[in-house]
Amino acid sequence: MRRHNRGTLAQGSERDHSEILLMPVGEAGVSAPDQSRSSVPATPVVKHAPIVTKVSANLLRRKEIGQERRERTRAKLLAAAAQVLAEYGEQKATIDDFIQAAGVARGTFYNYYQTRGQILDDLWAEIGRDPFVGIQKACASIKDPAERLVTKTRLILKTAQDNTTWGWVVFALSLDITTVNADLLAFPRPDLEEGLRKGRFKFDEIHAAKDLVVGACRTALHALLIEERSEGYPPAIAALMLRSLGVSATEAQSLVKRPLPTMRSHLSPAANGARLGNLSPA
Repeated sequence: MRRHNRGTLAQGSERDHSEILLMPVGEAGVSAPDQSRSSVPATPVVKHAPIVTKVSANLLRRKEIGQERRERTRAKLLAAAAQVLAEYGEQKATIDDFIQAAGVARGTFYNYYQTRGQILDDLWAEIGRDPFVGIQKACASIKDPAERLVTKTRLILKTAQDNTTWGWVVFALSLDITTVNADLLAFPRPDLEEGLRKGRFKFDEIHAAKDLVVGACRTALHALLIEERSEGYPPAIAALMLRSLGVSATEAQSLVKRPLPTMRSHLSPAANGARLGNLSPA
């Protein structure tokens, strides 16, 4: 009997114990461990800021240097092309002439331009157009056509002195009807026609007057680009131009001595980064 009772009690104890083990935490008097009383502190979560390594910084700088070198090469090509146009004219200029004047390898040229037409378009778009349009805008508020015409002429010459690359582009592309574009055609005919209509100018034929003004500007540009000229040269030639259009000597001198309007800088990085220097024709 005692053995039987012990066995029954043992089996009952084992059953009760197993049921207790299978009960969810919190039942049957079993409590979850109190983590707030734990002696082991919780490990804080640390968020590390992004670290720019020395290697990545070097790679970034190398990329910037490559871009700067590419822009300098492109500016050099544009400056050389402008000089070639001035020396040979648009119809005679070849890619070989551009390459030789720039002093670069043929492959280098073709990394930037595939045809001659592309570099000619880039010349005006990148170097020529914005400053030329800026000159027109700076003079738009001048009411007197004589003063407006001579002020534009003076600004063209001054801008060419400040940046010879721009001067060569304007000189070359204003050669004749085969090179001139719509922007260049806006000078000087409208001012001549208005001046004639208002009695400020005296001439018999509009094309002759236009050729006279353009010829005077191109001659002055060429002289300023390849030869030494005094500070008094631009106003002097501008005054002579006015006198040839019927303006009196006294008034012509007065007009060329007036302050020039302020112009915003319209020169592109390509134009600012290039100076013809020793590329000028001998």
